[in-house]
Amino acid sequence: MRSWFGDLFRRHPFELRFDGELPRVAAARGEAAPPHQRFWLRAPGALPDEPLVHAAALAYASDMLLLSTSLAPHARAVGAPDVAAASLDHAVWFHRPTRVDDWHCYEQESSWAAGGRSLMHGRVFDRSGRLVMTVAQEGMVRALGPR
Repeated sequence: MRSWFGDLFRRHPFELRFDGELPRVAAARGEAAPPHQRFWLRAPGALPDEPLVHAAALAYASDMLLLSTSLAPHARAVGAPDVAAASLDHAVWFHRPTRVDDWHCYEQESSWAAGGRSLMHGRVFDRSGRLVMTVAQEGMVRALGPR
């Protein structure tokens, strides 16, 4: 788990603060977890005063960890040697401009996972609790062997 967290912070150019235990931690113990998670994120430094830069950064961040929610009830994790997973499509809806160099709360959940496919949803709120973006993603998730 420590190496995964270290890799996560090296791969993604965002500061992250998790609200509770991630489903991946339960999966590492062989335990199922509810198909949802929540964390706070922000760019690690000031970004230019260009709304498009902030929208692009938030769209990029919206793919982080979303697929993992669909595996939580199955006690599996993205990146594990016994799991194949990939995003099939990813859509975002921007509801208002925001600054990604300020903290945002990202709530993620999976409403369905079966037959090698999954459906996830996300909502991103600014620090004051206003909804700034909604996300939907379909994924491919397959167990490559018994647990």
